[in-house]
Amino acid sequence: MKAKHIKNISGNTVSETKGNEDSGLVPFQEGEKWGFCDAGQNVVIPAVYSGARGFAEGLAMVRLKKKWGFVDTKGNTVIPLTYYKVGPFSGGLAYVEPRKKWGLWGFLDTKGNMAIDYIYEAAESFSDGLALVKLNGKYGFIDTKGNMVIDAICDDAESFSEGRAIVVIYDRTAYIDTKGYVTWWHRREVL
Repeated sequence: MKAKHIKNISGNTVSETKGNEDSGLVPFQEGEKWGFCDAGQNVVIPAVYSGARGFAEGLAMVRLKKKWGFVDTKGNTVIPLTYYKVGPFSGGLAYVEPRKKWGLWGFLDTKGNMAIDYIYEAAESFSDGLALVKLNGKYGFIDTKGNMVIDAICDDAESFSEGRAIVVIYDRTAYIDTKGYVTWWHRREVL
């Protein structure tokens, strides 16, 4: 079945987009519901979800009744829709928050098993092998085993991109590498 005049997350008709690099599928909205189609606008997963995001590592985030989970490219539920918030898979793991009132984040593997416990106040996807996490009000970076590779001492931070991350330490902005070494400090001007 071909979907007509469907729009992707960016608001473009699906014919104006390419399929997701991971799966060849793109999310589309039909009325109030979301599903997935290929770049030729052939519906692969019917529009039954209240929210959907693109595929990463073979799984896509989908929402029903304010709960998120993950489906495979055939529409099979791989990880039940029981989470308050989720992030895309990267490095074999996805960050999840089970309940709004808990305010704690952990990481699941692609089978839905708990890989890293719910101990973080915030979490981001893995990039360059590390995930940004917030612990005791400070930001640091963990590896896919949950080891704190760069201590949570930053007042603010961004995820790694191309081997560098922006961090704020002691009211100063710096770039760090994946080992935690400062590669550049922002110089303050004294007026």
